[in-house]
Amino acid sequence: PATPPRAHIGPYFFNLLRQPLQPNPGIDEVLTMLVVSCGLVTALFAIALASRLHRKWRGTSLCPSLHRQAPLRRKLRVAVLGGGVGGAALSNWLRELYGDDVELTVVSDGPVGGRCQRVRVGDHYYEGGASIISELNQLICGLMRRLQLEEKYFANVNVPLGIFDGKDFVVREADPEREAPLSSPSLAKLVTLFRFAGRYGLRSLLRLKGMMRHRSAPNFERLYRELRSGRSFETPEQLLEVLGPDCLAQTTESAASWLCREQPAGGGLDRLMVGELVSTGMRCNYGGQGCETMHAFCGLVSVAGGLASRCFAIRGGNEQLPRGLLALARPQSLMLHSTARSLRHEEGDTSPWRVDVELAAGEAMKGHGSPTPAGQLVSTGPFDVVVIAHPLERSCLTAGEPQMHNADADADAHPDPHPHPDPHPDQEPHPDPEPHPYPYPHPHPHPHPHPHP
Repeated sequence: PATPPRAHIGPYFFNLLRQPLQPNPGIDEVLTMLVVSCGLVTALFAIALASRLHRKWRGTSLCPSLHRQAPLRRKLRVAVLGGGVGGAALSNWLRELYGDDVELTVVSDGPVGGRCQRVRVGDHYYEGGASIISELNQLICGLMRRLQLEEKYFANVNVPLGIFDGKDFVVREADPEREAPLSSPSLAKLVTLFRFAGRYGLRSLLRLKGMMRHRSAPNFERLYRELRSGRSFETPEQLLEVLGPDCLAQTTESAASWLCREQPAGGGLDRLMVGELVSTGMRCNYGGQGCETMHAFCGLVSVAGGLASRCFAIRGGNEQLPRGLLALARPQSLMLHSTARSLRHEEGDTSPWRVDVELAAGEAMKGHGSPTPAGQLVSTGPFDVVVIAHPLERSCLTAGEPQMHNADADADAHPDPHPHPDPHPDQEPHPDPEPHPYPYPHPHPHPHPHPHP
């Protein structure tokens, strides 16, 4: 056939595909079909490549280098109480906004990283805290791109996962080597699908996988659009309103109640699935708290991060993210293994805030350890701004003067039944060595300078 006009080239190709194949096609028909096939393959490849690049780089636009603000009339003194991802990211952004006009003091009751820490077992390292990152978290993805950190995707882990009820596995993935035909991983996935569908129902599985498309699910893309435009939020209620009109109400009922309610008012999931599959993922994400104790908004965030999106880790350890950010922030004072104990406000001072810090490692800022300081206290400040970058509801931080721990009273109440005499009473006591900010060696050199004091 004659070559069609350029404006009609698309419908022309589709009409060719709809025509029946001739018994003896000519050379023109064969060449045309080859061109159409190559064009379709090329288009599909381009779409797949664009989708992959978008997924890889979409967070970069959310975390560009911030524009330097106008010089301040005097130094802005800021204390950040917490050395995790939140405190490190904020410190980095403050440095970019104000440059040398800001004096940063970062206090962390442990090493840099907060709940992003690795533990060493033998010759291997494992994530001991925040272990996975969801692709929906564009902020983290953007910060990773800035620090040139790579994803570590657990695609080739051949250990079957299962749900254990204390006596036996109620459901388990198929082992590709022993339970799949021809030892095929693809057929093992098919066997696993049949097992889970047989226990929970195919409809519930599909609803769980597409839960973030529910009309009441939090819309993270809308939130990121607001953040790109420069919007901030004074209250959690304002942020929840942007995420969705139902998100605030979801904080008033349990995740189990909302997920089991019929659609469209709820998730429409099978109660057995919520009690086993969803609760298992939520306990892993939130330290043992299940669907009955967490509210529905946290439940949907857990589903989004662990069951309804692709998850990954940072190659070399997730703790590299807060360490890299804090290295870029260059704080004037970095107090590691130190616990913020009290926050005091002094009237009549241009920088009215002071923070009493105990020079001892501990977990007081995470809700563990002694509620009163037992070690040496140091008054830091004054500060114009104090940022609490650790969970406030589990913090031992108090307002006003700190309550000192009376060690002598404890000694009188609980005397040592086996006192040990000092073998060298005439010698000065040897000072305790300063604890290293990181309790384990690194197998590979870090690409960024460590923010040591």
